Amino acid sequence: MRILLLLGLLPLLAACRAEEEQAQKNAESYAQQVVQLYFNGCVANGADEGKITAWAQEAKMQALSADEIQKWGFEPAVRKAWGGHSPNGGRFLLAAGGQYCSVKARVADEAIVRREFMRLAEAGGGGLRAEPRGDLLTDAPFSLSQLAYAWNSEGSTNEWMLTATTSSASEAPMQAALNMYVVPREITRAISN
Repeated sequence: MRILLLLGLLPLLAACRAEEEQAQKNAESYAQQVVQLYFNGCVANGADEGKITAWAQEAKMQALSADEIQKWGFEPAVRKAWGGHSPNGGRFLLAAGGQYCSVKARVADEAIVRREFMRLAEAGGGGLRAEPRGDLLTDAPFSLSQLAYAWNSEGSTNEWMLTATTSSASEAPMQAALNMYVVPREITRAISN
């Protein structure tokens, strides 16, 4: 009798395993996509709200209303935001305001986001020098990490801060949030010292 019961459960267990494997593949795919969206939408446009708006419209992303922006809890600098979906079900948010840009994904493989973000951030852009600024970790209220890089050029009064905040926790509101903003160098120097 027990053998028959166990044999009856095997297809159910196999189906659960297949679902878990597909969910992991999707999280890996979404991680690649969120980093690409960040570097194509935010970084390539220099965190410039006007350029990001034009890029989002060309990419046919769905503009969010002011109420939707508030619902998603974007940072105070955000004035415009868009939503997008990938063919395999990934959901992404792109937001901009002044010289600030953010891309968020509800589901994304943390290790892949961190690896791809570091690879692209360390490459610098347009002759800019890349400097690591931090790799922080916290466990409250759930596991969360943040990588930070600065891009700057010799003699510039400003620098671009690039951050990737990630979590593998299912209870995290977003498993990936990548931000870019322009900061006066005197501020980042004071914080670093």
